[in-house]
Amino acid sequence: SGTGAVSIGGNITTTNDNISFAKAVTLAGNIALNTGSGAGTITFNSTLDATTAHSETLSLTAGSGNINFVGAVGSSKALGAITIVSVADITTSSTLKMSSLTQSAGTGTTTFSDTVTANAAGGLNLTGTAFTLNGAVDTSTAAAGGTVTVANSGLLTIGSNKNMSLDGAFTQSGTGAVSIAGNITTTNDHISFAKAVTLAGNTALNTGSGAGTITFNSTLDATTANSETLSLTAGSGNINFMGAVGSSKALGAITIVSVADMTTSSTLKMSSLTQSAGTGTTTFSDTVTANAAGGLNLTGTAFTLNGTVDTLTAAVGGTVTIANAGLLTIGSNKNMSLDGAFTQSGTGAVSIAGNITTTNDHISFA
Repeated sequence: SGTGAVSIGGNITTTNDNISFAKAVTLAGNIALNTGSGAGTITFNSTLDATTAHSETLSLTAGSGNINFVGAVGSSKALGAITIVSVADITTSSTLKMSSLTQSAGTGTTTFSDTVTANAAGGLNLTGTAFTLNGAVDTSTAAAGGTVTVANSGLLTIGSNKNMSLDGAFTQSGTGAVSIAGNITTTNDHISFAKAVTLAGNTALNTGSGAGTITFNSTLDATTANSETLSLTAGSGNINFMGAVGSSKALGAITIVSVADMTTSSTLKMSSLTQSAGTGTTTFSDTVTANAAGGLNLTGTAFTLNGTVDTLTAAVGGTVTIANAGLLTIGSNKNMSLDGAFTQSGTGAVSIAGNITTTNDHISFA
């Protein structure tokens, strides 16, 4: 409780009682703080640094208590690996810099209020209930392959413009849902979501120019129907929509910047869909509904429509334009009901077994 700083080289264990530091703490060795299985809270009220950058490790066991980082962590010298063994709520009020951060369990909410920087391949590996990222996440600066893995049983919230720049994959593997309003960029590494995702803001996911694949394994919805936009850049990787898209609330404009194969396994509802490039096959396996004049504007190699296409219901002039370098396949009885023109403008051939109906608009095949 004094005004002086602390250099700690030994462990502290209590029997469900608090551990707190009022002023700046420097780790002089690998340290473990343990308040037991009860409600003992661990609090750093000022800065926390290593003696040698990325060297000294910190293990924290708070049981059913909380962990509070009130000051900046690693701002002078980044910590080594931080391990959270058990905790209710974790709160960081400033920046957090370390080699890696592993949370093994959490019964409450882990909140990052500022930028989190990990400088080792371990990156962030978080297991617990709810997680709120109100700061950016950076594993790309160190270029050490830092991944981010979140196993959340409650809600994972990625705040507005709280972007991730990663040198490894992003994996959401928990049973909880995701609310995302920040961008995620990797260096040719996969981005995947196991459970339902809701766009809380305009979002861009980018795996680079290499073979990083983007996968939504469950549903994907907007917060406000036909509002929040989604931009996907997969380079030579694939894009997989395994669940229904927009079934609860239709997305705003979806833009596919680059992709090899794109696959939808269920219905797809959005304002408009633009694919700028594709080296493989884009397959729509169920109904596609566009609710804005942009309709569908698809450029790429091969396209397979195994579901109906509807731009008529919205009655806003939605067109369908397909520039296919490979084969365009319109499946049996996979009909198009359009409020705008249909234009096939690519150099590839067309196989058609479904009807196309427009509202006094042209239908043309190049």
